[in-house]
Amino acid sequence: MNRLVTAFVIALVLSTLVMPPARADENDWRLLYADGELRDGTGALQSKLDVAISIDHPAARFSPSGTRLAVPEVDCINNSCTRVQGSARIQKPDGTSSFLAWVPDFDPKLVAWSADGSKVAALGRVITPEDIDIRIYVFPVNGGPATLVYSDTQLLQISFSAGLSWNPVDGRLAFIATEFEDGFSIPGGSDQVWTVAATALATPTRFSGTPDCAVCVDTPLYTQPTWSPDGSRLAVVSINPDWSGEGPGSGFLGFLSEGALAADKLTDVGPGGPMAWSDDGNRLAFGIDDTSGDFYDDTVVIDASTGASLATIEGVIAPFVDWLPCPTGTCQVWEKVYVAPKPFMNIKGVAKRGKVIASGEMGNIPPETSVSVTLSKRSKAGARWRKVTTVQVSVIEGLFRRPFPRPDAVQCKVKGVYQDGEARAVDTAVFNC
Repeated sequence: MNRLVTAFVIALVLSTLVMPPARADENDWRLLYADGELRDGTGALQSKLDVAISIDHPAARFSPSGTRLAVPEVDCINNSCTRVQGSARIQKPDGTSSFLAWVPDFDPKLVAWSADGSKVAALGRVITPEDIDIRIYVFPVNGGPATLVYSDTQLLQISFSAGLSWNPVDGRLAFIATEFEDGFSIPGGSDQVWTVAATALATPTRFSGTPDCAVCVDTPLYTQPTWSPDGSRLAVVSINPDWSGEGPGSGFLGFLSEGALAADKLTDVGPGGPMAWSDDGNRLAFGIDDTSGDFYDDTVVIDASTGASLATIEGVIAPFVDWLPCPTGTCQVWEKVYVAPKPFMNIKGVAKRGKVIASGEMGNIPPETSVSVTLSKRSKAGARWRKVTTVQVSVIEGLFRRPFPRPDAVQCKVKGVYQDGEARAVDTAVFNC
C-alpha cells in the first residue's frame, strides 16, 4: 500500500472518532496553537507569538524548560525557489529568534527536543533532481553542522508527517515507517512505529511487534507516536482500517509497549495531529474536529491515566497543539509579539513593439510605495549581464508597470527590489528581447 492510500485511510478513520463531552473547568495549563496563539485551559488568550505555522505545517515545540520554541524553517536558495534549504528557528520569549545550521534541499516538517535542550531533531523531505528522500537530522542548538541520523531507503520509508518524538531517557527517536520488498509494502509492515538512536547514520529498529502471518489484515496502523515526559509510555493513535471497503474502520488513542502487536486503549477519542503531554505526565492535549465536520475545530485535554475528558476548548483551530512546560511551577512569560507578514513580489518582462515592459504585483506592503526596477541586457545566452538603467516605479494597489526603450540585445533581465527598513522583497525575470 503506497503512502497516499495509507494516508487517506488514516484520515477517514480519524474523522469518525468520538468526541468527549466538553468540560473546561481547569486553567492551569498553557497551550500553543498553530496560528501562534498561547492560551490557557479556559481558552483565554495569553499571548500571540510569531510562530508562522500554516495548517499543513503542523509542528512547533517548546523546549523542556519552556524558555525556547523550535519551529521548522525552509528558505529558498534561488529566486525561482526551485531549490530550498531547511533548518530550525529557535524563538525566545522576547520575540527574538535565531536559525540553526542550514541543510541544502531539506524541507523540515516536524521537530523534537532532546531532554537537556541542547539539540533539536527535524524530520522532513530532501528533494533533489535524482530522488526524494525523507530524512531525520539532529541540530546542535549552540551551533555547528547538522548530523544526518537516518535517510529512508527502498526497504524502509518514513512517513512524512505522522510524528517525531524524542525519548527523554534513552535518547531514541520514534517515528512511523513502512517496510517494502520488491516495491510493495510487506504484510503487517505498513505505518508501524520505529525508533532510531539520535546519532550519526544510526540503524532503526521496529518498536511495534512483528506479526507472524502471510496477509496480516488485522495488523493496526499507527500514527503520532509521542513519548511521555518520563520516557516510560509511548502514546499512539491505533488505526484498524476496514479493508473490505464497507466502512471507515475504527481507531483509538492508547499506549504501545515495545514488541507488542497492539496498543492498550486509553480512549476512543483520537487526535488528527500531534499530541502533547503536560510536563507532569498527567494529561494529554490534541486537536480534534467537532460534529460540524470542519477539521480541528476544538482542542481536547484528557486524563492520561483514565482517558477522562478534562476540558474542551471550542472554536480554536488546532491541527497541532503543544504544551508549555513549567518545570519550576511558574510558567515562562512569553511576550505578545506581532510581526508584519513578509512582503512578496512577482515580476515579469516582455519585449513588445520596440519596447521592454517590466510589470509585476506585490503584497504585504504599505498603500503608497515604490519599487526599484533594474533593466539589464546581454548579447547572447551565457554572456555577462550589462546594466542599462535603474528607475523607481510607483506601486498602485499592489501593481506596477514600467516601459523601457528596447535595447539592442538577445536577452533582457528585469530585477525588482523593494526595501522598507528590514522588510525586503526581490524578484527577477529573464526573457528574450
